[in-house]
Amino acid sequence: MGDIVLQHLDASVLTITINRAASKNSLSMQAARLLQEAIRMAELSPDVRVIIITGSGDSFCSGGDFKNFGAPDPGDPQAVKWHKEPNWNEIEAKTRRFLLGFEGPRLLHTMAKPTIAMLRGPAVGAGVGLAAACDFRFLADSAYFLPGYIRVGLSPDYGTSYYVTKLIGPAKARELYLLGDKVSAQEALRIGLATRVVNDADLERETMEFARRLADGPPVALQYTKEAINAAEARMLEDVLLTEARNFARCFQTEDAKEAVRAHLEKRAAIFKGR
Repeated sequence: MGDIVLQHLDASVLTITINRAASKNSLSMQAARLLQEAIRMAELSPDVRVIIITGSGDSFCSGGDFKNFGAPDPGDPQAVKWHKEPNWNEIEAKTRRFLLGFEGPRLLHTMAKPTIAMLRGPAVGAGVGLAAACDFRFLADSAYFLPGYIRVGLSPDYGTSYYVTKLIGPAKARELYLLGDKVSAQEALRIGLATRVVNDADLERETMEFARRLADGPPVALQYTKEAINAAEARMLEDVLLTEARNFARCFQTEDAKEAVRAHLEKRAAIFKGR
């Protein structure tokens, strides 16, 4: 069967690939857990400065694995045990189970490191949420979004209603989710759901060039900048100003900031070390 999730580290950029091409990279409970674990380890690794999420073959992620929908994760003994319990299908138990599964996109959105979704082909259902949770989305011409929950009688999961609404606004989000229509790469770019659309042949090169530019930046400043932007989504102005003031003071004391000044005076590129 091979590895369900692949990882490749290149010059501080970690590419995490959902490797289920036969099912268009659908997310079984096991795949979602392994993806979440890979994201968590990337967040904690000092060797990783930028994370790219993608899918194998010609698809990004086709959403939940309907063929095995509701089946427990065979690699999680606790889930297998819970599945045998009489109350497994109660709403409260399902809610807790789903919340645990939603952790991957939440980490991508909140972690201190920049995250990029690199898309070919379909991003369906949970795949839309996975991409929208990232800081940036690079799409090939072949990519498209299909928030088709309504077509199968379901409401959004995986945080998609939050991440997508923050990107494109509530009015457009209502249109996307209440109708469930396909969104082409060019339309995604127009409405703010895509960062950049490129030719399929250029997707990996352009995404990696962008990722390396981020990876060459000052990690502490990137962390606090992302924190400030996330704070602006949910907090009052006074809270955001306090966050900015604290983070600016911290960045001002870093060796990276001092290196940037030296590099500017010496007319050379700065070398940032994350401290």
